[in-house]
Amino acid sequence: MAWGVEMNMTERSTEAMRRIYVLASIEASNMGSQKVETEHVLLGLIHEDITLVNRFLARDASEVSIRGIVLACSTLSERIPATSVSFSDECDRVFSFAAEEAHLMGREQIGIEHLLLGLLREENCLAAQLLREHGADFERIRKELATVPYQPLPREEKIRSATEQIRKIFASAHQLPPRNPEEFASATSRFEHLTEKARRTIFFARYEASQLGSSVIETEHLMLGVLREDKAHLDLYLPSIDSIVTIRKQIEEHSAVHEKSLPGERLPARMNFPLSDECERVLAYAEEEAGKLGYERVIPAHLLLGLLREEGSFAAQLLREHGAEIEHVRSGLKASPKQADGSDPGDLSKP
Repeated sequence: MAWGVEMNMTERSTEAMRRIYVLASIEASNMGSQKVETEHVLLGLIHEDITLVNRFLARDASEVSIRGIVLACSTLSERIPATSVSFSDECDRVFSFAAEEAHLMGREQIGIEHLLLGLLREENCLAAQLLREHGADFERIRKELATVPYQPLPREEKIRSATEQIRKIFASAHQLPPRNPEEFASATSRFEHLTEKARRTIFFARYEASQLGSSVIETEHLMLGVLREDKAHLDLYLPSIDSIVTIRKQIEEHSAVHEKSLPGERLPARMNFPLSDECERVLAYAEEEAGKLGYERVIPAHLLLGLLREEGSFAAQLLREHGAEIEHVRSGLKASPKQADGSDPGDLSKP
């Protein structure tokens, strides 16, 4: 849906909602995305009123922290005009959910509090994942808003805040990594056999590497990416683990003495974090596993199989310690129905 068309469909939206449409479009254009995705909308929501967002989080979010994750999970490209971007299907559903929530609350106008609920209802989107990781709970937020409705900022403060936030977004565009066309072409081609969920796994791994102070993506970072992106299969992957927190702690301890890590130092998220030689082999193994199991594209589970096949890696060691067995994972995938394109039923991305 084109930006101008979308704007014409917001007669019931509050001024704050309209500003978020604009802010999200600018975010997408700065990152070179042809589509406004839910993560861009979340950034717009944080720009508009971070107090509202943090009201419902167990762990406060900040513009810097959320932007860092979004950048790490995005394939950046050349900037495009904000008026040229269109809203993704996920965003369209989010806006529809927001309208439903406003109706259920008896509100004539669709506000940003309804948008927050709409993002959480689109459960598999990146924005919903980020909100849940910070402690957001859909039912709790809905009940609290029914009890204590959202009170927007005064008009003068809104205008001043919106102007400042737009200035910041445009300024942040100059801080994004340099765009090398050959680098983007190479990254696109090498991941063309991966589903969208598997690509996000790689991007999450890049973010994990930056947070743990590693200059390369190691197998343990890739494993964290798989566990983060595909929580639905956690019991299949790690039958004896109590939580992902346990395995993350082991990785942090390992990173503190790992020769390629810089203890206590977080590196800026960027596109060209190289994959270690072990990870390169893992990707090759994952493609083999996908082919053997009749999948057209690699899903996160195939990446996990690839990690297990790289037997000497730290990730394989951790996976085995927590009960992961390669044949058990393979059997679980064989027993699961696939989409027409051979992808995982939980991955609704198209080939």
